Amino acid sequence: MPEPVMLTMSHDKPSSMQWDGRDFRVLDEPTLLDMEYGSMTHLLPNSAWRFTAACADGDVRVFDVRFDQAAEQWRMVRRYV
Repeated sequence: MPEPVMLTMSHDKPSSMQWDGRDFRVLDEPTLLDMEYGSMTHLLPNSAWRFTAACADGDVRVFDVRFDQAAEQWRMVRRYV
């Protein structure tokens, strides 16, 4: 099951994320995803994003996140090292 994350938006795009007890800062221009994940049948505008982010310890990853309407929270769908 996708993990919950805290996503901060700036100008309607992700700017930072809290995950696994760490703060990640978005490094690139987030990409709006138009694909469906899991059981989602209808994506809302700006409901799924891909971005590269880094935390203070130097960990840099690419993340795919989506908004879970039922839980009313952002969830990590995939992460790439």
